[in-house]
Order: sequence, then C-alpha cells, then structure tokens
Amino acid sequence: MYCLEELVHIVNSSKTLPQAKAAHASVLGALPLESRTVYLLNLVVQMYGRCGSVADARHVFDSIHPKDSFSWNLMLDAYAKNGHLEQAKRVFNAMPCYNLVSWNTMLAALAKASQAAEASALFSRMEERDIISYNTMLSAYAALGHFDTFQELFDRMPDHSLASWNLLLTNYSRRGLVVQAKKIFERMPEQDFFSRNTILAALAQNGHMLEAASMFSTLPLRDLVSWNTMISAYAQLGRLFDAKNLFDAMPERNLVSWNAILGALVQHDRLDEAHEIFAAMPAKNLISWNAILSALARAGSISRAGNLFAAMREKDLVSWNILLVAHATAGSSVERCEAIFAAMPQWNAVSWNAIMAALARAGRIADARAFFDRLPEKIITSWNTILTALIQSRRWMEAHELFLDRMPERDLVSCNAMLTAYSQSRELLLAKSLFDSMPQRNLVSWTTLLCLYSREARLEEAKLLFDSMAHCDSIAAIAMLSAYAQNGHPADARRIFDSMPSRDLASYNAMLATLAQDFQIHEALLLFHQMPDRDPISWTTLFLLFAQTGHLELSHSLFQQMPAQDLIAWTALITSHARIGRPGSALALSWAMQIDGHAPDDATFTSLLPACSHAGDVRTGICWLRSMDADWGLTPSKEQYGCVVDLLGRSGHLAAAEELVATMPYTPEALDWICLLSRSDSAVGFGRGAAKQAMELSPESPASYILLSNITTKI
Repeated sequence: MYCLEELVHIVNSSKTLPQAKAAHASVLGALPLESRTVYLLNLVVQMYGRCGSVADARHVFDSIHPKDSFSWNLMLDAYAKNGHLEQAKRVFNAMPCYNLVSWNTMLAALAKASQAAEASALFSRMEERDIISYNTMLSAYAALGHFDTFQELFDRMPDHSLASWNLLLTNYSRRGLVVQAKKIFERMPEQDFFSRNTILAALAQNGHMLEAASMFSTLPLRDLVSWNTMISAYAQLGRLFDAKNLFDAMPERNLVSWNAILGALVQHDRLDEAHEIFAAMPAKNLISWNAILSALARAGSISRAGNLFAAMREKDLVSWNILLVAHATAGSSVERCEAIFAAMPQWNAVSWNAIMAALARAGRIADARAFFDRLPEKIITSWNTILTALIQSRRWMEAHELFLDRMPERDLVSCNAMLTAYSQSRELLLAKSLFDSMPQRNLVSWTTLLCLYSREARLEEAKLLFDSMAHCDSIAAIAMLSAYAQNGHPADARRIFDSMPSRDLASYNAMLATLAQDFQIHEALLLFHQMPDRDPISWTTLFLLFAQTGHLELSHSLFQQMPAQDLIAWTALITSHARIGRPGSALALSWAMQIDGHAPDDATFTSLLPACSHAGDVRTGICWLRSMDADWGLTPSKEQYGCVVDLLGRSGHLAAAEELVATMPYTPEALDWICLLSRSDSAVGFGRGAAKQAMELSPESPASYILLSNITTKI
C-alpha cells in the first residue's frame, strides 16, 4: 500500500498516458473513496491533462465533490492546453467564481486559437491583470500581425518583464526591422540567451553579417541556437567556407547543427561533401534523409535517389515530391512518373504540378489538362504550370484564352510566360499590350520584348526600350547589339559592346557575328584573339567568314586548329563549300565528317543535297535522300525532296523527276511543277504536262505560261 506522499509522487512523475493510467489505478487501489482528497484528485486531473487525455481528466473532475478553485482551473487548463476551446469556454462560463489564474488560462486558450477579438474582449473585462495577462495579449497580437495594437499595449503596460521585452524584440526582428530591433535590444534592462539569439538572427538573416559576426564573437556565452543561427546565415549567403569553419569549431552539436551544414552543402550542389557529412552524422531524422535525397536528385543521380528512397524507413510528402520531381525533370518515362504519383499517400501543389509538367513534356497535353481539372485547389503555381505546358507545346491560342479568360490571378511568372509566347508567335501588338499592363516587370520581361523588337527589325522601338531600362544585363545588351547588327548598324552594335561593364562569352560571340556579317575580317580576327575564352561558335563564326570571303585555306586552317570539331562545325564547313560553288569539296567533307565519328543530321543533308544538285551528281544525291531514312532515321523534308527533283531535272532525268514529285509524301504545289517545268528545256511534251499541273494549282500565276512559251519558241 502506498502512503499519500508516495501517491502524490507517482501522479506528478507520470508523463505518458499509460503511466497516468497506472498511477490512477494505484490511487484507486490504495485509497478508499472517502480518503481520496480533493488535493490528490486535482493532481490526477492535472496529470491526465498533461498527458493529453481530456476525457479521463473530465471523468475524474466530475467525481470531485466538492470542487475547489484548483479543480476548476485545472480542468480549464486541460481543455485549453489540448486545443479544446469550446469545452474550455463552457467550463469557464460554469465556474462559480474566477481568480487571476482562471482569467489568464482562458485568455491563453483564446490567444492560442488566434481568437484575438474574443481575447481582447475578455482582457478588457478583467478586473485584475498581472504581467502574464499582458504578455499573453502581446503574444496574441503578434501572432495575428496586429503590430500597432501590440505596440500600443506594450506602451500602456504598468511594468515589463524580460518576457515582455523579448516579445517586443521578436516582433520587430521577425518583420525585418533591424534598426528598430537593435534600439529595443539596447534599451532592454536585462538580456538572456533568447534576447541575444533573437537580435543575432535578425542581423544575420537581413544582410547585416558583419555586425552579426562581430556580435557572435563578443557574446559572453553561446548556446547551440547561437552557433546554428550563424551557420544557417552563412549557408544562405553561399559562404560555405565560413559555415563549415564555424561548424568544425562548435564545442558541441545537435541534430539542427548537422542538418544546417548538410542542407547548405546540398543547396550549393556539393554532393561529395554532403555525403561525407551525412555519413558522419551520429543521428539522422527525416530532414537529414530528405536533404541527401534532394542532393542525389539535384545531381541527376536518379537511380541512386530511387535506391535511397526505397531504403528510407520513414517518408513524408517532401520525400515523395523529391522523387517525383527528380523523375519529371530528368526526362524519365511519363509512365514512371504516373506510377510514383499513384503510389503517393497524399498530394500537394508540388505533386500535381510535377505530374502535369511530366505529361506536358511527353506531349500529352490533354492528360495534363485533365489532371489540372482534377486539382482540388488550384493555386497560382498550378495555373502557371498548365500555362507553361500549353506554351511549350506551341498551343498559343489555348494559352492566350487560359491567360485572359480563366486565370483568377496572374503573377510575374504568368505574365513573363505569356510574353514569351507572344514573342515566339511574333505577336508584337499583344506582347507590347501585355508588357504595358504588367504591374511589375523584371529583366526577363524587358529582355523578352527587346528580343522581339530586334527580331522584327523594329530598331527605333528597341532603342527606346533599351534606353529606358533601369538595369541592363548581358542578355539585353546582346539583344540590342543584334538588333543593330541585323539592321545594318555595325558601328552602333560596337558601341553597345564597348559600353558593357562586363562581357561574357555570349557577348563576344554576338560581336564576332556582327563583324562577320559585315565582312570585317581584320576586326573580327583581332576580336577573336582578344577573347578570354572561345567555344565552337566562336571558331565556326570566324572560319565561315574566311570561307565566305574566299579565303578557303585560312578557313581550313582555323577548322583544323579547333580544340574539338563538333557536328555544327562540320556542317558549317560543308555548307560554306556548297554555297561558294564547290560541291565536290562539300561531298568530300561529308565523308570526312563521318570518318571523324559524326552522324549527319537534318541540317547536314540540307547542305549536301543542293551540293549534289550543283555538281550534277545524280547517283550521290539519290543515295543521300534514301540514306536519310534508311540509315539515319531522318524524315526528308519537302525542301530536301525539291533539291533532288532539281538535281534530276538539271541532269535531264525528267521522267524520274516527275515521278518523285508525284510520289513524295507531300502534296505537290504549283511551285514544284514550275521548277520542274524550268528544267524541261526542249522537252515540249513533258513541259506541257508539268505546265498543266502548275496551271491547275495556280491558274493566276503567269510563270508557267511564260516557261511553256519559252520551250515552244525554242522548237
């Protein structure tokens, strides 16, 4: 049998519900009903409230006769702390009398439930208030963002505790008002760890790292929060060296410390170092596992990410989303993405957006829209995902209608996406109208419209737009430079280039292309040698310039000096020879290209087939056309068929040319027959057949009549 003192100890030391049940059973077994004092039963009510079982607490409360003020306050506290606001209100309203504890407990319940208006009304009814009452109301106002009311109440308080000052300091710090927060910190009559860590975080998280580092170095005492605050701040600024040094210097670390440095390494794609930290961690939680899973996904190690995901004992929505997004962005099969999505225990906006993007990327726009229509709640990122999907699939009209008629709201991402769509579809008026109506713009907005002006040869509008830009990046400068170059103003293009505060490789290549377009060989060669770095575009631009100006030996020499000749360079060289009337060289280069290990692509054949036509090499031309599909899996275009038709016509193989026009997988147009007619020369019978086809397709065109007349005249 337990004595009363032992029973009190058992009840007070119970922290879990099973322990509470056992303690209650001990009370029931040890004491007869008449010996169970109100004091002991009150402790049992408090114990059950502490362990989260308000039903058991209420059962014991109802058995207490008579109840004292502690009984009522403890039952009220059990409901309040476990989030049962309505039951707490009923107990409070039923109380025979109130004391300050009762008022403060009910006030805290309302504040916790974000019921600021009710809390304020209750606060005004209180005949007596203490520092706890005031601090509770301060917390309520701060949580709901009622900052003016917060400050007004703080100023009216008869006295302030350290907790009051910390609430005021936190209120300003979390809003990023660092100057005011510093003044409050200096006014505080005393400070504790919380105060110092709060101002330290305010400085570090709002770009005042020098002050934060200075304060950290002079702190009389540092706890784990101080160290972790600085590590996280350095990590967010990309100062991994400082973050790692601080981590290594820590006298002790907790899981937050390990996760902070792990997250920093993952965020900056330091996969190997992240793996080392992960392996060294003495303990890991779900945040740790998700961080390393994210690292593998960001690095494109989809297989390893999948293996790690399978090995995780615990997974949350973040884990599933990391895996789904990894597969969706890495180009995995859409079926794999659908399987992951179907297996997920729940979804959020990230999940839905990822599967819609995967479907859109696979060309399944209808399915993506079906998923979009199934969304339980459409937020702005969801609308932007389906809008981007329509734009990427070049479904301009659907995107236009969605943007204008269906989207309930639009943000900068939406507007820039639609601006890009208008630019790609060359809808200048729509693009300008949207740009003018945008409530905010960034460099993407300005540059997109500038590029459209440049492409449409609207030089004056482009210049006005460029001059009105508050900030100009290299992309905008290149767009303006290109606009000048394409419209015959190389001097203005050079002025833009020279005025750039810094130049990247794309800037140099744009200027090099401008000089090449104007055939300024000396200036182009000089700029080429001034370039701090070169890529295949730089080399190709220069050797094409030499080829186009007849300096074939210099062109070949530059081509041979390239660090690596890619397919684009080979195709450019072949094209240059074909265009300057050296079809034999172009064909020879095509064989050399294949020996070098490069398979011809569509652009290569577009250069080779005209070369065959100019050389009169019928056999090679026909072989190339057949080879496109048979050997390289390419579908010849109508233009490429036309080259072979021209080749056959030039060589006098008119019947074969006519058969190719009639059997090619494209509907012949009048122009095809007119071209064939132009090669008919003295073959009057054949010419009449070609002319008949052309006249039927385009009776208003005089070309076929004139050509047939010329053939007849020769006879």
